[in-house]
Amino acid sequence: MKSEASSSVADLKAEIARLKRELEASKAELKTVRSREAVLQRVMESDAAYPFCLERDSDSWFVLSKEGQEQGTELPECLSTERGEDALHEAVESRKVVSFTVPAVNGSGHLKVRLEPVVLSDKVEWVLGAVEPLGRWQDLADHLRGVARRHGHLIDLLPEAVSIVRADHSIAYLNSSGAELLGAESPESLIGENAWQFVHPDDVSLVLQHIESGRQRESVRYRVRRLDGVERTVETVMVPIDLDGEPAMLSTARDLTDRQQLKQALTQTKNLFYHVFQSVPAGLVLFRKSDGVCVDVNTAFQKMTGEPREDLVGQPVEGAEGWQKNAEIASLLTGDAGTQREGPVQIHVAGGGGRCRVVMATVQNFTLQAEPHALCVLLDISDLKQTRTRLQRISKAVESTSEAILLLDPDGQVTYLNDAFDRLIGFSADQLNREPGVLSIVADEEQRNKLRVAMEAGTSWRGDVRVRASSHEEIPVALRADAVRNELGEVIGLVWICTDISERRAVEQQLLKAKTRAEEMARLKTAILTNITHEVRTPLTVILGFTSMLRKGTRPRYERFVDLIERSGRRLLLTLDSMLDLAQIEAGKLEIVPESVNLVDVIKDVQRELRPTAEEKEVALRLEVHADPITVLQDHRMLRRVLHNLLDNALKFTHEGCVCVELWPEAEGYVRLQVQDTGIGIDESFLDHVFDEFVQESTGMERSYQGSGIGLTVSRRLIERLHGSIDVSSEKGKGTTFEIRIPVDVQVFEANK
Repeated sequence: MKSEASSSVADLKAEIARLKRELEASKAELKTVRSREAVLQRVMESDAAYPFCLERDSDSWFVLSKEGQEQGTELPECLSTERGEDALHEAVESRKVVSFTVPAVNGSGHLKVRLEPVVLSDKVEWVLGAVEPLGRWQDLADHLRGVARRHGHLIDLLPEAVSIVRADHSIAYLNSSGAELLGAESPESLIGENAWQFVHPDDVSLVLQHIESGRQRESVRYRVRRLDGVERTVETVMVPIDLDGEPAMLSTARDLTDRQQLKQALTQTKNLFYHVFQSVPAGLVLFRKSDGVCVDVNTAFQKMTGEPREDLVGQPVEGAEGWQKNAEIASLLTGDAGTQREGPVQIHVAGGGGRCRVVMATVQNFTLQAEPHALCVLLDISDLKQTRTRLQRISKAVESTSEAILLLDPDGQVTYLNDAFDRLIGFSADQLNREPGVLSIVADEEQRNKLRVAMEAGTSWRGDVRVRASSHEEIPVALRADAVRNELGEVIGLVWICTDISERRAVEQQLLKAKTRAEEMARLKTAILTNITHEVRTPLTVILGFTSMLRKGTRPRYERFVDLIERSGRRLLLTLDSMLDLAQIEAGKLEIVPESVNLVDVIKDVQRELRPTAEEKEVALRLEVHADPITVLQDHRMLRRVLHNLLDNALKFTHEGCVCVELWPEAEGYVRLQVQDTGIGIDESFLDHVFDEFVQESTGMERSYQGSGIGLTVSRRLIERLHGSIDVSSEKGKGTTFEIRIPVDVQVFEANK
C-alpha cells in the first residue's frame, strides 16, 4: 500500500510539473499574441501615409498586414534599395529608431521612412515602419486648425490636456482640460505664457531629450508644476506642426497622478500585509477551500514544522508529502468545511528534528477574491511547561542562596525578600514599606541619596554601604541595585542583592596592618642598606686608592696579588653601588640627571674598562654600530651602570667565543641596544626569575659563579626609571641576549609623568 501511495504521489507531481510547463508555454504564447495585436493596433491607428509592420521569419522579414488583409511576402519598395536594407539591418542590430529619406517612385519629391524595432523577450520580433511624403505636417496643421475652428467645443470636452506651443515656447492654444491641469481659471489666461515654467526643473532635460530624439509619436512621462505649486505627473505625446508658417508643437497630456497614487497605495498595502503575515510570531497557514490547496505559509510555520515553503505551498493539504507529517493540521483545515471554529483547539505538530510541539490552533473562514478560504493560526505552547519548571527552579535557587535578595516595584515598594535577607536585616516586607521606606535602612545619607537617584533613573548602582538591621546594628554589605526591564525596555521592577562583607572588612583591616608593617620593614631595609653601603664604601675607597701605591713597590711575582685585591675591591664597590641604587629606587629617591650622551662613546668606555678581563679569558669584545654618533638625552651614570652590569655579566658566563654589543636607532624616537654572548645560557625554566633580587640559577653548594644576584635587578630598575624596557632571550649552552630599548629624550616622559 505504501508503495502504491508513493507511486501515486510521484505521478501526481509529474502531472503537476507537466501542467506547469504547459502553463508557462501558454503564457509565453499569449504574451506573443497580445504583443502582436498591440503592434497591429499601432499600425491600424497610425496616421502615417503608409504604415506597415515587418515580422521575422527565420532570418528574413515579411510584411505583417492589417487585420482582414492578406500577409505580404515582398518588402516595401523603400526597403528594397541598398539604403533601405542597410537601415533595416541597423534598426535590428542597434534596437533604435532609424530614419532615412528616399526618392518617391513617381519622381515627385522624396519620402521620409521611419523604422522602429519592437523587442519581445530580448529579441527584435517586429519592425514598425511608416512612410511620409515630406511636407505632410503642413497639411496636418491646416487640418487641425480647421477642426479647432469648427469643433473647438469638442476639443474642450476631451479629458486630455491639448496644447499648441510656438517655437518661442509661448502657449498658442490650450483647451479646458489643460487649464485645469495647470491650475488656471481659463485657457485664455495662459495664452502667451512660457510653457517651460510649468515643467518641473528636474525633468526639463528629460523633455528636451525626448523632443530632440525625433520620437514624436512616443509618449514621455514627466512632472508639471501647477500655478499653485502642486506637482502632477503627466504622460504626453508631442507632434511638431506648422502654425501660421512657423514651427510649433502640438501636445496631448494625460494626468497620471491619481492613478500612480492609487497604485502606490495598493502596493504599500500589499507589502504591509505580506510583512505582517511573515513577521507574526504565530504559525499561519492560508488555505483555499475550493480545491484544498495551501496558498501560503509564513516563516514561523516553517520553523515550527521544519518543512520548507516550497514543499507546502501549492500542494493539496490532503495527500501531499509535505503535509503527511502534520495530519492534525490537515484535518483541522479540511474537516468541518464551511463552518467556523469556536475557540482554539490543542493539537500536536511534528517539528523539525523529530520533536513534537504542542500548539493551540484556531481557524477563521473568509472569502478572498470571491473564493472561500481559511486562515489557520498556530500558537506554540510547548515551552510554557518548561518555563514554569524553570521559574520554580529559579525560585528555589533564590531561596537557597546566601545572598540577601530584595525585589521592589517601580515605585520602590518591596514585593519580595528571600530568607537570607530576612536573616541579615530582620525586617519584613510590610515593615520596609512603611514610612520612611526601604531606603531608610541605608545608614549613610550621601549613599542613600545616590541610590535613590539611580533607582528613579532606572540605572544600576554598586557600592559598599552600612545597613541598619532590626537589632539596631549597622552591618557592612556590598549592595548591587539593578533595574528590571521588559522587552520594550520599560522598567518593571528593581532588585537589590546584598552581600555581608563583615568578614571581608576584618580581613581587609588585617591586610592593611600587614601592609603597614611591610612598608615599615621596607623602609628599615632601605635605611640599613644605605647605612651599610656608606660605612663600607669609605674604607673600600681607601683600600683601592692604596693598591696603586702598593703596585709601585711590589715585586713582580707579587703584582698578581695586588691586581686580585684591586679587582675584588672594585667588584665589592660595584656591588655596594648596586645595593645603594636599589635602595634609592625602592625609596623613590633616585633622580634622573638628563644630559647629552653619545651611546657609542659610553659602550667603548665600558668595553675599555672590561677588556683586561676579556683578554684574560680570551673572549672577544665586539661593537656593531649602525650609525655614529647616536646621541640621546639621558642620564649618563645610569646608562653606564646598566651597560657595565650587562657586559660584566656576559663576560662572567662566557668562556669562549665573544660578547657582542649592537646599537641602532629606531624611527619612533627610541634607540635599541643588544648585548649578546656565546656563554653557558640560561635554562628556560629560570628565565622568568632572571631579574629577581639576590637570585642566581646556581645556588647553594652547586653555585659555580660569584655575584650578589642584584646586578640584573638593578639594571632592569634603572632602565625602567629611564622609561625604557629590557628583555632577555636565551638557550641553554648557546648563549644569552639582552635587548634594551630607551627613548631618545627622557625629558619628554619626565614632563608627562
